[in-house]
Amino acid sequence: MYIDITDPQTIFATADPAGVNNREYFQKANITNMTPIFYDYNAIPQPSDRDTYPYPTMTKVVIEFNDGRKLDFECQSVVNQPTWNGGTQADLNQAIDDIAASL
Repeated sequence: MYIDITDPQTIFATADPAGVNNREYFQKANITNMTPIFYDYNAIPQPSDRDTYPYPTMTKVVIEFNDGRKLDFECQSVVNQPTWNGGTQADLNQAIDDIAASL
């Protein structure tokens, strides 16, 4: 996943690690809600869905837009934002702070 927040008007996201192909653009002015989701799978006893999630923690951001669209991503899979992808609550907070500051 590649997320670019540097443009003053848009956020673009793509599954392309190089950030080149299949870009999807979202207007920053249309953001209605940003929700951080943190869950530590190591803190719960087995059995759980821990074995099916690709990381030991969940650090997701869900951004909702007034046109009904959503941008939902796992911070640990974002290759171009090294301060977001460490898998901690602090990294998730940094993602939210960076996105908010870019608005």
